[in-house]
Amino acid sequence: MKKLLTLPMYPFLIAAYSVIALLAFNISEVNAGIAVRPLIVMLAGCGVLFACMRLIFKNWQKAGLITGIWIFLFIIYGHLYHYLENTSFVNGSLGRHRIILPVFLLMAGASLFLVWRRKMVSDRISQVFNILGIFLLIYPSFHLVNSIITSEKGQKEASQWTFSQPALQPVNPENLPDVYYIVLDTYTSSKALARDFSFDNSEFEAKLKEMGFYVAECSQTNYPYTQGAITATLNLDYLPELTKRLETINAEDNIWVLLKQSLVRNQLERLGYQTVAFETSYDWSRIEDADIYLGQAQSALLWQQMDPFEKMWVDSTALLVLSDVGIVTRKEDDNILNHPMSDHIQKQLFVLKTLPDIANNPDPTFTFAHILIPHVPYVFAADGTILTDNGFFGTEKAGPINEDYLQKGYTGEIAFINKQMESILSKILARSDTPPIIVLMGDHGVRDDNRVKILYAVYLPDGADNLMYPSITPVNTFRVIFDRYFGTSYGLLPDITYPEEGGEMVVPTVCE
Repeated sequence: MKKLLTLPMYPFLIAAYSVIALLAFNISEVNAGIAVRPLIVMLAGCGVLFACMRLIFKNWQKAGLITGIWIFLFIIYGHLYHYLENTSFVNGSLGRHRIILPVFLLMAGASLFLVWRRKMVSDRISQVFNILGIFLLIYPSFHLVNSIITSEKGQKEASQWTFSQPALQPVNPENLPDVYYIVLDTYTSSKALARDFSFDNSEFEAKLKEMGFYVAECSQTNYPYTQGAITATLNLDYLPELTKRLETINAEDNIWVLLKQSLVRNQLERLGYQTVAFETSYDWSRIEDADIYLGQAQSALLWQQMDPFEKMWVDSTALLVLSDVGIVTRKEDDNILNHPMSDHIQKQLFVLKTLPDIANNPDPTFTFAHILIPHVPYVFAADGTILTDNGFFGTEKAGPINEDYLQKGYTGEIAFINKQMESILSKILARSDTPPIIVLMGDHGVRDDNRVKILYAVYLPDGADNLMYPSITPVNTFRVIFDRYFGTSYGLLPDITYPEEGGEMVVPTVCE
């Protein structure tokens, strides 16, 4: 064991840490498998560098030391760059590649010279750094494994709970309607659009009503954040009650397990429905075990367009230099594929293109589509043109850089998605042999007062609009649907919004 520790393994441990630590920090947002490619790149690059240094120095310890130093410089480059870029010291002027890169190259050269000049490097260095490297990996690895195990266990037990509920008894079992739950992320109400964004949304609402939709003009979200809003909707209850159920399976900190294994999904599957879901940018809304999981095909070529996690990893290392000049992420000369938000654009366009085709499936389907429009980044103009002005998505979280860009970007995306949804909904209705059930809603608004206001439109077969009312909130949506079409007796809950600042507010029956 002692002899094994003298082998310079620490460069590979440091290399692995750069990916594993980033993954552990973001595991609630991404799937663990997305780290495989950057981990392979990092370890392979470390191996090639180590082999080259071994040929140069003819000594394992020297090769290990210089490789470890260079790998360390490589993985901290992006972090230091972003820190200096955003620091108030000298107005962030030190955060420039032309300043930082020469300094790092000088340190790399100096370390190479110093190691070359040394007659020998003690085995003790490898022992110490190997142990430090192992300890460095312990915490993120433990957190990562624990999160994955907890997630899988929570979803399995949540699924068992939802399946334990009384089975649905459809009113017309021979002609089960397809059920669509379409969430337009950050879509506020028409009244809020008029008041806060000077945007007239009446034409879109009129088109929805013309198609047979009921539009609840006073609707509000139950929770002004996506996970809470969707989870409450798909489980027909408020989060305090859902959390009590999660406590029984030790998953109270992972409310989203009931988003993936929701009561609505599992009860419909129990009835024979196929669940259809789409790839999204967030792991917590990505239902990968759906019967039909639809995603944008990803090329296996290493240097083609990357996933957001991979881009995040690139930006944390010295590859940031190549990324900023467009070498790493360039795919081909195309307005979308070369766009900084290419992955987001392709995912949204794929969902919009594919949604109408689900109606062609002869089996009954439950479709969950979480569409990140009009959510940031603002990349779609009203006519569908891809926006390239960095002002629309130039902040750290891909938001607009100022109020003017926010107003133009947000309303442009509203106009774009309105046209898209008019076409999509018309096609779904035209292609459906049995009239479907369609729920179209925002999960929350943008900010301040309009944060709790949402678009809310429901298409119910057989003219069941009388079951709806202007102030209905998402938590009651499937209570109405299940009671009317699937023989349950859930009844209605009080329509309540829980604002971000705390407390609760009863949704007014008269629109404000």
